[in-house]
Amino acid sequence: MEIEELIKESNETARKQGLIWTWKDVARQLMWATSELGEAFEAWRHDDFDHVLEEIADCFITLADLIGDIDKEGKFISILKNKLEYNKTRPRYHGAPKP
Repeated sequence: MEIEELIKESNETARKQGLIWTWKDVARQLMWATSELGEAFEAWRHDDFDHVLEEIADCFITLADLIGDIDKEGKFISILKNKLEYNKTRPRYHGAPKP
């Protein structure tokens, strides 16, 4: 499944459940995604690999749903591709702790 399809499906599922986000809801949705990552961190602390992946999936679904509601001009995929290309030009370990 392509990322565009995942965004569409996440958004359609949320809409069917009555969840429709606007620009004013962005901060709440970003914090919701952050809370899912917090749950992933807790699962990692308990060495529960499957639960880590499940919580990351929840985060992705939350962000995909938000993108589906606020990206009316369809810019996200282009921005994502540009960001991926830009990251290839960054120095090694840019912004991350060295192992």
